[in-house]
Amino acid sequence: MPTRDSHLPLADWLADFCRDAFEIEVSDRAASVAELDAIERELGAPLPPSYRHCLQQWDGAENFCYWKIFSIAELRNNLTIFCFQAESDEPLGAEEYFMYRGLPRGILVFGHQEGLADVAGFDTRSASGGEWPIVRYDHETGELDAIAADFGELMRDRALDAIQDLELFIDPEDPATEERCEPLYELWRKRLS
Repeated sequence: MPTRDSHLPLADWLADFCRDAFEIEVSDRAASVAELDAIERELGAPLPPSYRHCLQQWDGAENFCYWKIFSIAELRNNLTIFCFQAESDEPLGAEEYFMYRGLPRGILVFGHQEGLADVAGFDTRSASGGEWPIVRYDHETGELDAIAADFGELMRDRALDAIQDLELFIDPEDPATEERCEPLYELWRKRLS
């Protein structure tokens, strides 16, 4: 599991980062409090505060630093597909979803890394302070790997990885932004580290 301390709340940097970075495809709509409350009732458990904050900024992302983050509609669909049951160790059977057979039903799938069939989810079997650890399910081996202490840490880690590519800060429609790359890289490296 990453060793970075999750000391920087998502609310302190997410909106600014999305403003500065290009080639990030986030929803132009925010999830409403009513929608978030409704999905929590369906889950039978509260969403982690960091994930809830993210959905209140934008309801899902096609590409946030090479990750797909599911919208509330996609999350709702996955409740059925992955037979989600909060805190359950019972695995999915091959008759339910062959590719993800063995995935514990207590993993709330919320996204995946671009180009990979492995899924990322909240491990609702172990919560800490309202947050759930993030795991990756390898669909080929059936193994769960811990990848972050919480959603905020995952997003920060993805952003830190993405800023290494300075083109993240170049507006394709404005070549003059190339001059901003290095200062923005330094600013975000310091802010997120």
